[in-house]
Amino acid sequence: MAILTSTFGTASVSKLYRDADADNTVEEVSTSAITIQQVMINNSANAAEDVWLHMWNLGSAPTFGTAGAHTILYCPRASVKHYVFPATLIFGTGLYIACTKTAGNVTWTEANPTNSVAVAIYTAA
Repeated sequence: MAILTSTFGTASVSKLYRDADADNTVEEVSTSAITIQQVMINNSANAAEDVWLHMWNLGSAPTFGTAGAHTILYCPRASVKHYVFPATLIFGTGLYIACTKTAGNVTWTEANPTNSVAVAIYTAA
């Protein structure tokens, strides 16, 4: 599924990017600089597997096996994990994401989560 973008007019949150079924297919969130305040990973549908959200600071889609992720966030099985970055997490070039059930960073044989994993990314104004 594609990334859905919602725009807000508040001083604290500018946009919300949502992916309802994040998997090991790389998804484009932004091709320009982005400042992240929060990330939510909903892995409640996977009772038996942990997942990792891979995040790349690139202006074009990474190639699995050659481009290691710049940030990897973990979410335990059957849970929802919220990451809050008070000082923000800055991706100065762009942002691409993928979600896998293994933590590997460069050897892209990572398997898809069995069930849907939802990801929400809140950005600063």
